Amino acid sequence: MLVLSGYELKRLLAREALVSVNLFSGEEEAEYEGMHARVMGEAIDLAGVKRLHEDRVYVAENGELKEASFFAGKVYALKAVEGHAPTIEINGIRMHRVPTQKGVGPAPEEDAENKIGFLGLKLGEKVLDTCCGLGYSAIAALHRSCTVTVLELDENVLRLAELNPWSRPLFDALKEGQAELVHGNCLEEIRKRGNAEFDAVVHDPPRFNVASDLYAQEFYGEVWRVLDEDGKLFHYTGKPMERHGGGIRKGVQSRLRKAGFRNIEWNEECLGFRARK
Repeated sequence: MLVLSGYELKRLLAREALVSVNLFSGEEEAEYEGMHARVMGEAIDLAGVKRLHEDRVYVAENGELKEASFFAGKVYALKAVEGHAPTIEINGIRMHRVPTQKGVGPAPEEDAENKIGFLGLKLGEKVLDTCCGLGYSAIAALHRSCTVTVLELDENVLRLAELNPWSRPLFDALKEGQAELVHGNCLEEIRKRGNAEFDAVVHDPPRFNVASDLYAQEFYGEVWRVLDEDGKLFHYTGKPMERHGGGIRKGVQSRLRKAGFRNIEWNEECLGFRARK
């Protein structure tokens, strides 16, 4: 299986000898015969590329080229970010921060590294990632030789993660026993965990208007419970609705403090809070 962005397909259509593959994670030689290209053993029918969208992601397998998107109650799609790891779109809403057209802002994998760096993980710590998504935060923790438990409710998100070359380090870690993946409701799964089980928690939930239960007092209390003494939390919130005089940050900070967290600190680069138990 070969995964290509529209940007990469464009290079194949231009018949370049060396092309980027697997969403900018490597370069390979391409061979051409008529309207067919062969890369890494996969045949690609270039004549079948009718309308090319650069930010779309395509899967080449067994001579077929299919878009990495599907409908399962909602429209799920991998979306390419030129030169970087992809994001997910659900009903057209991006699940990661991506650079603007002028290149301002972090790419998805850079954002994850920034968040984990701000959290300050130490070698060998036990980490809970409450919302797996494509696994970028978990992978950043694995880069620091941590063991990681990841939770994910939406099986369709995991389906896209399995297609994503940038998610493979997580699946490799699952096979090697360095990570655990739990498919289920975030709050319910955390309730099953023991007191002081984790050294750190990464909480990067969907938007407040989509998953308000993951911003609730009860949830923060459970996160506090499963953290070890002096354990640390990173909680991404972004800055939704603040242009219109609303916003959620003040309420989040208040509920974290009520749950027992201390040293609550906002980071503008990561758009989230760090807190200590």
